[in-house]
Amino acid sequence: YKSKGAYIKKLNDLDKQFYEYLSNKRGIHLEVVRKFNLVSVFRQIFNTTRKSGDIWNVFEAVRELIKKLDNLEKSFTEQEIKAVLDTNRDFIHNIEILDNYANKERNRKIIENENKYREIETLSNDEYIIIVPKDMDDFTKEGKMQNNCVGYYYHDSIAGGENFVYFIRKKENPEKSYITCRYNIRVRETIESRTVNNNGVGDENAIYLIHTIDKMITEIMSRI
Repeated sequence: YKSKGAYIKKLNDLDKQFYEYLSNKRGIHLEVVRKFNLVSVFRQIFNTTRKSGDIWNVFEAVRELIKKLDNLEKSFTEQEIKAVLDTNRDFIHNIEILDNYANKERNRKIIENENKYREIETLSNDEYIIIVPKDMDDFTKEGKMQNNCVGYYYHDSIAGGENFVYFIRKKENPEKSYITCRYNIRVRETIESRTVNNNGVGDENAIYLIHTIDKMITEIMSRI
């Protein structure tokens, strides 16, 4: 810009556009922003963004933040969302903050749900060890060793109580993945059991153990 005045005028024009944006005059669905009473919070974040000088992609950043709020609407309260958003940070940083918070809460719920069925580990025997993941790193390691998607794909469904994941290892080599299993809470049985590279299980003893595990999980479900 040729002058400071032109730069300030540009800022003022953006400020006006932002007000219009939050008034839904730009055709953007902002129901979740109003539901969480976040208009004033967004306005403060916009002021912080202006001060940082990085405001030229502000509308896309707002759009992305709104999408994330839409996804989290059923999981978090207005108070939780307001406590997480930081009016001293710009929109880009608030997207990162919200992502980190959402993942932290989801991961906490995953381990909480996995712990409900940790009792199945008592079915380990002289041939196999049953492992219920105790932290998120256990999922990641299993996925890498087995070359499957358990390291990330089922996280939301486990947190939501749809699925329960456990691992079976050979007792002779307890550090090496053998079978990755997914029990479906609604169906009440293990609907997926895979060896490395998503191959099927041909080990009859392991298959029998999986049926025994199913019975115990279903029994535990009746108690919780």
